[in-house]
Amino acid sequence: MTTNDKLEKAFALGKKRYIVRYGVLGWGLSTAALFAAWTCYSKASFRLVDIIVPFFLFPIGGIVWGGFMWSFIKKKHDQALAGSTK
Repeated sequence: MTTNDKLEKAFALGKKRYIVRYGVLGWGLSTAALFAAWTCYSKASFRLVDIIVPFFLFPIGGIVWGGFMWSFIKKKHDQALAGSTK
């Protein structure tokens, strides 16, 4: 699969679906799981809140990250379309 094919596939999802799939689920929840696992491993005693809070905060960060990446993908997509029409 070429870079343009990957770009088209990501762009075809649409903004909201891209942000949810790659930002919230892909980055937010996976990072929250890793952070919670590291917290459990590194602390001698931890509270339940140490595990629950990351599963709220990291997906919010995933929305921001997904939105940033969507703007990057949209810019690349627009450049590719402009380049193909010349």
